[in-house]
Amino acid sequence: MLKNRYILFKIINCIRFCGAFELALWGHDESDSSENPRIFRKLINFSAELDATLSDHQKNSSVFKGTFKEIQNDLLQCMLDVCHEQIIEEINNSPFLTIMADETMDFAAKTQLVVKFLDMLAMVSEKCDAETLSKTILTVIDPLIQNSPNKLIAQSFDGAAVISVQHAGVRALIKK
Repeated sequence: MLKNRYILFKIINCIRFCGAFELALWGHDESDSSENPRIFRKLINFSAELDATLSDHQKNSSVFKGTFKEIQNDLLQCMLDVCHEQIIEEINNSPFLTIMADETMDFAAKTQLVVKFLDMLAMVSEKCDAETLSKTILTVIDPLIQNSPNKLIAQSFDGAAVISVQHAGVRALIKK
């Protein structure tokens, strides 16, 4: 069981590495015979070169290698769930909360709006359109601070204040 946890830990670290640098986990052909495997498979293979336990597992395991999309998606979902739980816990434990909505450029050079939920440790969660921004603020943050409305000490909407849905931007949607 310890060996399986160790292997899982190594695979999760490879997924975290890819996520930290916004690298694709898989391509169109991820078979063992692929001449052009994506970064994740290459990273797993490289890690196996440096780690005898992982190497042995990759060579001899017929059940779990961590390279199937479904397994990677399940691991990503588990990682997301853990992040959400930690953010909620930090918001609940924080004496105050600041909500900011700001703009950022994506890789396609398109402007995206991002809501950043910041607590004292600056933990971040991102959303990108007026309706999502306002719904996120109202449905996620309000229940967390309902018993302590003074916890929310600032709101900043920057460009999000003027982003419109059909009839209103974020500020107007929040006021409703």
